[in-house]
Amino acid sequence: MTTEQAWEIFDEVLIENGEPFETKRIGANICIAHTMGQLKTVEILLEAEKGLIGIGNGKQGLLKQACFNSKDEEDFIACAEEIISEAAKRLKKEGVIHRGEIFYVRTNAELINKILGKNMKGYMKCIYPLTDTCALLMHTFDRVTTAGWLNREMPNGTVVEQFVGNKKIYAAHEGLPDHRYRVLFEKRKDEGRFIFKGVYKLAEESTSNRRVWKKIADETNLFDY
Repeated sequence: MTTEQAWEIFDEVLIENGEPFETKRIGANICIAHTMGQLKTVEILLEAEKGLIGIGNGKQGLLKQACFNSKDEEDFIACAEEIISEAAKRLKKEGVIHRGEIFYVRTNAELINKILGKNMKGYMKCIYPLTDTCALLMHTFDRVTTAGWLNREMPNGTVVEQFVGNKKIYAAHEGLPDHRYRVLFEKRKDEGRFIFKGVYKLAEESTSNRRVWKKIADETNLFDY
């Protein structure tokens, strides 16, 4: 079967399962799953030629996947039901966000407004305090920031902030940050979306110029730490 044929079957399976969520196609291989009136979304990736369907975040690989025989419709249906069930669980869990969830906004202020119910208009900082120990962080990866930092996500999931500039222009960049926990979002401004990466804790080997953040949770209600 082709990917387009597989999508048609997927839609039929979705209806047979009581339509636990709505979908919107954003490309030949990706659809966005969401529930009516909810902010949360997940991406479903389908490539029939490769025999692959899964839930992913669009960059770091699939968070859950199922493989099927592209010549066996029944095999595909079984995998589709598995992915539909998993997507529904992620969307149904109120008040909690999971790694890979996508928020379609373009600015830091819009993200804060959407997930915290604020009404900010000009907030441009990449960090926003949530508790005395935890802050919301919005990172652009693999690109040097105007303040001279290069943020990278390593293969093992650790996030490294490396200062590569000539001189630090913000006093807050000296020493180590006060907030030792971070609720981290990857910012993709050109695509108009932010992707939740997880909760991270500052590692002991961190220095003023090289901060190492180790992931400690894939989900949070934003105020756990």
